[in-house]
Amino acid sequence: MRAVAIGFGLVGLIPGCGKQAPERAVPPPAASSAVPAPEASRPPTAPASASAASSKLAYEMATRLEAHFAQYREGASFDFLRSDFAPRVERYVSLTNVPVETLVRQAKAFYGQKKRIALAPNRATIRLRPDGDRTVAMFVLRMGWSQEPPLAQRACASFDDAMHLQPGSMIQRSVSVNAEMTVDAGGHFVAYVEHGTVPVRYRVTSMGDPLVGFSTLPVGPARNAAVPPGALHVGSGTLVDDEGESFTCGEGSEVDTVRKVRVSGQPVWLLSDWASNTGRSWVGETAMAIVIEDGGR
Repeated sequence: MRAVAIGFGLVGLIPGCGKQAPERAVPPPAASSAVPAPEASRPPTAPASASAASSKLAYEMATRLEAHFAQYREGASFDFLRSDFAPRVERYVSLTNVPVETLVRQAKAFYGQKKRIALAPNRATIRLRPDGDRTVAMFVLRMGWSQEPPLAQRACASFDDAMHLQPGSMIQRSVSVNAEMTVDAGGHFVAYVEHGTVPVRYRVTSMGDPLVGFSTLPVGPARNAAVPPGALHVGSGTLVDDEGESFTCGEGSEVDTVRKVRVSGQPVWLLSDWASNTGRSWVGETAMAIVIEDGGR
């Protein structure tokens, strides 16, 4: 059984989405230099240890980061950027030395048409590095949202939260990036930098007999995704790198899911899942299995 790649013209305008990098090894929190050594003239009371001070700072930073990114949501005005960032920002993704008002405008433009926005730092990955009177936080940021597909694909139906097919489909974006944020002495963010996405890899698997029809993909709902002549065929066992986007296309009692992956350096949309309604429930199989040891979120 061959998995079939399909292509349609979607270019994701996503910070840092064009480059994958392994999750970076980051140094452990450095011992704080702000804790003075006890002096002979002082009462024999034990000062707070450097590790305790470092742990407290790490906890406070994690809480601060979570609160900041929780404000990125559908319909947000992004006014919070004015209070969270310094009046002038040294770097924000590819922007350098810009007023915070530029961040507000860019965020409104980028997230304005997106749905189900969810950004959250992975608390377990947060590491801190002192930089003079500043603190640099290094962490993995999980990013997700939905956005409309190209016009040719909007005829597809998609599942709602109750697993009912509803008119219209959306591109689902889910990716994790290696990020850094710098906090100045006044407690404001002065930089946000991305160092590539955390790689996720899938292995194309053989599909069972019920999925034989997918060798001629245009007979399924995903025909709405406009399979080009001579579509790329990816054999069973092939390793593909996830691009972080998936697209569900349903019609009648059948639903196909395609995922954007990179095969031999080429971005393609590859059939990943199939399901049909038996009248009682949805049943199906998968055409790709995640290779956990090679990446993950």
